[in-house]
Amino acid sequence: MEKNKKPHILSKKVLTVIMIIFVIFALYSCEYIGKKYTVEDIENLTGTAIEKRNGKILNVPYTECYSPTETDDNNYQQLEYMLFETPGTARRTFIKLKKYHKPLSDNRLDFFCGTCLVCDASLHSFYLLRGNMLVRKDLYHSMWNRPGIGSLDKEKEEQEEKQREKKFDELKDWVLNEAEF
Repeated sequence: MEKNKKPHILSKKVLTVIMIIFVIFALYSCEYIGKKYTVEDIENLTGTAIEKRNGKILNVPYTECYSPTETDDNNYQQLEYMLFETPGTARRTFIKLKKYHKPLSDNRLDFFCGTCLVCDASLHSFYLLRGNMLVRKDLYHSMWNRPGIGSLDKEKEEQEEKQREKKFDELKDWVLNEAEF
């Protein structure tokens, strides 16, 4: 009787280990593989026909999608969408972008950064990773039109700059807390 119990106990342990490995793989797949987004998905999000063009970022090809119409009441229209062939390609590109930009704030699936190697402007960008898609929003400040530098209306320019920054921050918070990607 003793001999029959040992193989049975051993097979339960092996089965348990296999199940644990399967669960870990399933969780990993859900988080890192994710959904494969299409241009049609972006059109459904934005509620408009999407403009698209081929692009490359850090030598990685992608399809850039953006809304030609931008309304204040539809935050999805104010974002740019970068669709990659696979979720793995998007994730690897996201990791390379983090290394390139040196983020000002960094989480596992999003980061906010200032951009290197721009001499006549200040550029801040926000990136969010979802499946095979990177969502991006940029905030530009021209160094030629900075308030007080050759400005005819310093107060007006300062106010406009503060409005752009506030809108950018609000959009970034909305993407992180409310957007349904």
